Amino acid sequence: MPNKPVYFDSTIEVFTNRPDLRSLGFAQVTLITAWGLHGRIGNTYDFTRLNLDTCRTVANYPGWWDSRKSDAIVLDEEHMPMHTDDLVARDVVHDQLIEAVRVYRLAHPGVAIGYYAKMPELDFYSSLKRKFPNGGWGDQSAAQAWLEHNRQFVENVNNRNLTYHRRGLLSQVDRVYPSVYQHWTNGDVMDPFEVWKVVHDGNVEQAEQYQKPIMPYLSPKLHGGGEYLPAGTWQKMLEHSLDHPSVDGVVIFQGTNVTTEWDESATWWIETKQAIGF
Repeated sequence: MPNKPVYFDSTIEVFTNRPDLRSLGFAQVTLITAWGLHGRIGNTYDFTRLNLDTCRTVANYPGWWDSRKSDAIVLDEEHMPMHTDDLVARDVVHDQLIEAVRVYRLAHPGVAIGYYAKMPELDFYSSLKRKFPNGGWGDQSAAQAWLEHNRQFVENVNNRNLTYHRRGLLSQVDRVYPSVYQHWTNGDVMDPFEVWKVVHDGNVEQAEQYQKPIMPYLSPKLHGGGEYLPAGTWQKMLEHSLDHPSVDGVVIFQGTNVTTEWDESATWWIETKQAIGF
């Protein structure tokens, strides 16, 4: 197995009696979601824009950060229209995303910062549509739009007709974090692991154009379902991602909605250690 860094997302902290993962050689990612990017409106958030005051408050909250010692910060913004045809609105979005990076970088100098599932755009099925154009995976036009959206970040860098901020978004991040969770379970149609490999490799291929370290986000759980993947699947996923020549490391997302006792005998943890070579 190639010697590449493996990061645990900070949501792993929901486990009680968790071992010191750093002592085992793992690195730590802190994921910043809506609570650290958007202002609140009652019981929800204003997803129409980033709130830089919120960013500054969270980025500089000492007691919270002191316990993390983060090796990387991943900003997770999944609501604002990155690729709208309204160029003025798109300018505003890109400007705010850049300013958020700058706020967190100022508070945490030297810590790598990037956006979750922005480069390339969050998408599960477009890689399958490209690989199997006649395979019944859906409208090909959506896959073409995905490719165009992903290219915009590269094209913007040298497009002098755009504002400086929108041109410079790609240059502001240190790494890219494709989302490559497992969504597919229907083995009667196609082996779920083979489906996942197509999605993983297609997203990594798209990420290559950015010429930044590529750190895919993976999880031992089925996306959206909460249940763990079948025995053996998680280890194969980790090994495949770490073996990919363009992948520079992986991030393991292992969030739960409730506090859970750490289990050294859990299948996902055993497979994690086996894949990494512990």
